[in-house]
Amino acid sequence: MHMALMFALSALLIVSAIGILLRSSLHDSLQKQMHNELLFRESLMSPWIIARTSAEGWSTLANKFTVLASSEGERVRYWIVSDNPRFSVGGPPPAGVDWSLLQEGFNKIPGTSEGVCSLFLLVKTIPANGERPALRYVVAIDSTPYMGTLDAFTRTLLIITALGVLIVALLGYAVSRIGLRPVGALSHQAQHLAPGDHGQRLDASTLPQELQQLATSFNGVLERQEIAWRQLESFNADVAHELRTPLTNLIGQTQLGLSRRRSPEELEELLGSNLEELERMTSIVNDMLFLSHAHAGDHAAQLTRVSLREETLKTAEYVEASFAEKQLSLKVEGDVIAHIDRRLFHRSLANLRENSARHSPPESTITPCNQRHITGQSSNSPRRASLMM
Repeated sequence: MHMALMFALSALLIVSAIGILLRSSLHDSLQKQMHNELLFRESLMSPWIIARTSAEGWSTLANKFTVLASSEGERVRYWIVSDNPRFSVGGPPPAGVDWSLLQEGFNKIPGTSEGVCSLFLLVKTIPANGERPALRYVVAIDSTPYMGTLDAFTRTLLIITALGVLIVALLGYAVSRIGLRPVGALSHQAQHLAPGDHGQRLDASTLPQELQQLATSFNGVLERQEIAWRQLESFNADVAHELRTPLTNLIGQTQLGLSRRRSPEELEELLGSNLEELERMTSIVNDMLFLSHAHAGDHAAQLTRVSLREETLKTAEYVEASFAEKQLSLKVEGDVIAHIDRRLFHRSLANLRENSARHSPPESTITPCNQRHITGQSSNSPRRASLMM
């Protein structure tokens, strides 16, 4: 519906602009036509006036003007204005007209009442000659027929504009309904995606080319969402698996300790064993929390400028027991100054050390290597630090 209204509004603006231009052009053409008629009437009678230099035969000229005006239904009128009444022809001026105020050339006199159209006049001065004094020859034409033509054209133009806007609105509504039908089908598919089935995708093969990219992008979102759900499921499974063993040990040891009366030494040993399991669970929870932040893409917030060599040596204390068990040695190579989050760095490096201690052969040497490399080719390219083990 909104699209149909936009089509109708656009059509109204365009047709209105064209209608205004057409009406203005017709108005100018009609005014030019009236000016041409005035020039023609003036050129038709001017030689007769110029040829008469005396009062003799002036009445014949007046009769000629009367016959011309009558033959045209009083649509065109003629006056000869002179200070000498013998040379004046045409009678008094139209209502509201002062001959002395009219300029040489074309003039326009507005209608004296509502419904009366303007009067267009052509004034020409004829110099004195012989007995004839200087004269002002005035030809006037009534603009009523011309303005009637303009009004009829305006009414027709308004009707055509209204019908055109209505037709464009109906066509726009039909086109929008037909054109948006694939969008409705796409929305229907999206609404019927079943929850829990992460492998569902929108069928873009039946869509027009304009909507295929949208469907493909939406399917990409679904695919990334599926990957995120798979990672979350895997993460939950890992958490459950890692926590199940220490929880089972805690429950079993506690049940065993409560099965009969124990001495203080046995209870102390039981509490110590439970404390070890709790510390193991704490480590697992910290590791899981660290991994969840890493999967979520959280950025380090507390950056400190430190030496990677010194921080690497500090983490050796965390895995000292694991290294001693397999008689492993640690050798740190290189040093890089970098901005890091110490807590995250120690956690990730401790995990790497635990893995290396678990999978390395006995009496071997683990060598963390701190290096710095440039990511680009120019001297202004960012520098990054890396640690290899």
